[in-house]
Amino acid sequence: LTCSMSARDWNRDGNIEDEPNAYVRTVNGQQVLQMDVPDHTGGIILRPTQALPKEYRIEYTLTTLDFGGKRDGNIEYDNRINGYHKDGCKTQHPWGEGSASRGWEGKADAPYCEWQDVRRGTYG
Repeated sequence: LTCSMSARDWNRDGNIEDEPNAYVRTVNGQQVLQMDVPDHTGGIILRPTQALPKEYRIEYTLTTLDFGGKRDGNIEYDNRINGYHKDGCKTQHPWGEGSASRGWEGKADAPYCEWQDVRRGTYG
C-alpha cells in the first residue's frame, strides 16, 4: 500500500504541528497498519502501490472516533460542544453549506476560522 498524508502548518513556521502517522505493527501474530491522524483537518489516503487482483479482501477496525452528538441529553459535555473541544477554530471547511448559511459569508477563499463554526447551529 501507498499512504498519502495531509496536514496543516497552522502557525506557518514550516513545521507541521500534528503530523499524521502510519506504521505497521504486529497484533496477535499478524501485521496490521495503524493510522493516527491527530488533527481534524489532516488525513491519510491508502491506495494500492501495484495493481490489485480481481478479488481481494480488506479488513479494518475503526476506533476512538467521536462523531459528537448528545450525551445524556446534553450537547455540551466534557469541555466539548457537539463533540468538539471548546478551544480553537472548528469549522466546516472545506464543506460550506452555501452563501445563505448562517455564520458564513459564502466566500470559499475565506480564512479557515471564518467558515461556519461546527459548535453552533442546529447540530444535524
